[in-house]
Amino acid sequence: MDVSGTITKTDPSSRMMETIKMALPVIDNNKTFLTSRLLLNIYFQGLTPLHLAAIHGRLECLKLMIDKFKVDINMPSKTGWRPVHLVISNQTGKRAYNCLSFLLEKGADPSV
Repeated sequence: MDVSGTITKTDPSSRMMETIKMALPVIDNNKTFLTSRLLLNIYFQGLTPLHLAAIHGRLECLKLMIDKFKVDINMPSKTGWRPVHLVISNQTGKRAYNCLSFLLEKGADPSV
C-alpha cells in the first residue's frame, strides 16, 4: 500500500487484503460485516483467512480461496504453520479428512 492508501500490485499484504475483501461476501453466509481493521488484525496476527478456514475445516472456503482467488496453498503463517498442518486440529473434527484431501489434491506440500 502506498502513502495515499492506494493498493499496489507489488505489496503482498495488499494483495491478500484485496482477496479477503472479495472473498468475505461470498464466504459469509450470515452477512456479518467485518471491518478493514478486523481484517488487518487477522492478517497481522499471522493467520490469514486461508489458515482460519483450514483450522475450522471449512472446505467451501478453502475451495473458494484456492480455486477462485488463487491464494497460495502453501502460505505460511508468521510462525510457519501452513494450511495442510492446520487442517488437522481438534476444531476441524470430522471435516479434517475432506479438507486435507482437497489441499493435497491441489498441491499442498506436507513436508514443509
